[in-house]
Amino acid sequence: MSGSGTYINPSSNQYYKCSNSFTAGCSGYAAARISYSSRTSGSGTSTNPYILTNCSISACLCDYTVVYTSSGCGSTCSYGLRATPASATGDAQYHQNTACNYCGYNNYVYSFSPAPGVTVKQCNTCPNGGTSDGTGDITSCCLAANWTGTDEKGTFKCGSSACYQN
Repeated sequence: MSGSGTYINPSSNQYYKCSNSFTAGCSGYAAARISYSSRTSGSGTSTNPYILTNCSISACLCDYTVVYTSSGCGSTCSYGLRATPASATGDAQYHQNTACNYCGYNNYVYSFSPAPGVTVKQCNTCPNGGTSDGTGDITSCCLAANWTGTDEKGTFKCGSSACYQN
């Protein structure tokens, strides 16, 4: 990646161009975060981008489905997991997270141990129409009022909304 082109910020859909050339050094990554000292002109459109001065790369980044490593974007998240929260949009979905710890909306992170010393995380759907907001390392779901559930003691019904934790 070279610092001589026009760039788009995915969260704002605005265009930028650096007045200086630079080498990004982000080969093997999905995106790069650019730092600059000032914005001198332009309107942010593709035909009249904002002009930035003293541009340089402040970080190399991966996209939301892939983990970050110091040498490039690593393995793809599996079992429905993500490397960023589901609520991340635009440039917020680009990251330097080194693990897949997040699930999408209305799912929660479930961990189990298929063998001694081995832990696997996966995303499970919230039961009984429960909801989660897709942020954080979700281990809980909120269930609607009057939901019915079953556990080792039998069937039960809750009269108000409730949240449970895995």
